[in-house]
Amino acid sequence: MGADKANVPVRGVPMARLVADALVAGGCERVVAVGGAVGDHGLEVVDDLAPGEGPLGAVLSVLESARGGAGHSSVFVVSCDLPLLDGATVATLLARAAAADVDLVVATTDRTQPLVAVWSSRSIEPVRRAFDGGERSIRRVVPLLDVAFVPVAPDTVRNVNTPADVPD
Repeated sequence: MGADKANVPVRGVPMARLVADALVAGGCERVVAVGGAVGDHGLEVVDDLAPGEGPLGAVLSVLESARGGAGHSSVFVVSCDLPLLDGATVATLLARAAAADVDLVVATTDRTQPLVAVWSSRSIEPVRRAFDGGERSIRRVVPLLDVAFVPVAPDTVRNVNTPADVPD
């Protein structure tokens, strides 16, 4: 992209802000960004406990961050490059997480979307074991957990990887 994706504007608004707004609209009470340079978008930033170790390290960081918080039995984890994520999709996943006794609720399209997921606090130990054992792939950790899959509209979870992917 030539820039930190979080700060890439979509219709004049940085992607990180669009994603944060969708999370709030969907019912998330606290929104944080893990590490990185998210600019001044009004987002709380938590330290990445494993910088440079990929998204699984970021998932572990946010699970650790939420661990001590009152009432935080789960966290919604989403990458910052999903500018079309909407509150309805977030609310659907949160509702399923509240109703299901599982470790993880994952959005699905034609494939699983583990960076659009609600991670239960009980998933922290298996995630930590996998990470400490050298695993860095979220996709290889998902099968280790009790998972509920929730179909979502593909456009809502389409990520932006190149300037050509930025929606008009």
